[in-house]
Amino acid sequence: MASPIQIVLNPENYEEARETGGGGGRRDFFAHRDAEFRAHRATLVGQIETIAEALSAQSQVQGDVGYAKVILRRSAWAKSHRPMAALFRPDRTPLVGGGDLGVMLVEVRPHTLRRVATEMANAEVHTTMRFNEHKQKEEPHPSTRKSETGAIDRIELYGPGDRRTFSLKEGLDWLANPATGGAYQVELFDVLPARADWDRLDPGRRRLVESFIAGFNSFERGLSVVSPDVV
Repeated sequence: MASPIQIVLNPENYEEARETGGGGGRRDFFAHRDAEFRAHRATLVGQIETIAEALSAQSQVQGDVGYAKVILRRSAWAKSHRPMAALFRPDRTPLVGGGDLGVMLVEVRPHTLRRVATEMANAEVHTTMRFNEHKQKEEPHPSTRKSETGAIDRIELYGPGDRRTFSLKEGLDWLANPATGGAYQVELFDVLPARADWDRLDPGRRRLVESFIAGFNSFERGLSVVSPDVV
């Protein structure tokens, strides 16, 4: 039986000093490409405004609460590059889930999105340099706003195409299969509040809940909803 204690004779092959230079891990994804960053920032602000306008248009019926996909560029997939310190802060755009690798799902409203856009607009365009004492050389040292803006590839509204990953035929085949019990499991971003608590909701969130329930009621007969026990 092999011993659980292993002796490593060449630890230098397994140990690597971790660089802990200043800057809080911020990376300038557009270093020395100031014009490209200016165009990238303008594109993102435009995408945000489009989403904000769409949510404003639906507010009277469904409320102004929506969900957006913040898609990071591949080089920003590390957790430390998530744009959540200056832009999509949890206190105004809560993280509600994730999609594919590098995709954040956040809860948004028109006014919170426009605050994000304002933060982006305040990101400096130029490349700021700073001397790294550890490496003894000048390095890009962006603000948090610029680093996070550069980490984002694009921003999209989470829409109907994201909510169902199977075709209509596949859905009907599933229900026709006796082994499935004739049911679907639907996952929500948030737990529906009890009816007695609806008066505590702000108008936008209350309309969201009411429209959701009204959608189920519109099916009339043939549909039943069961909330699974939370383990």
